[in-house]
Amino acid sequence: MTLALVEELVERGGLHMACANRSEEELVMLVDFLIWKITDHRYSQVLIEVARIVLDMYQGVLGLSSQVDKVLLTDLAKSVNE
Repeated sequence: MTLALVEELVERGGLHMACANRSEEELVMLVDFLIWKITDHRYSQVLIEVARIVLDMYQGVLGLSSQVDKVLLTDLAKSVNE
């Protein structure tokens, strides 16, 4: 269900708006979901696009939260590189 929603947001061009202005908790939950599913070849193409957008949008807050830094820079990178 979540992946269908993400795919629909991509199709309608609403992914940037959906990812914008997320709280620290919401951002961590989103990245945790990406980490969980990004290695599944059925969904990797769309989730890599989501990850790219999230990294672009939130690069300005890196260094402000150790929790966000950990999931964005460490956990996500580890998941993608495996």
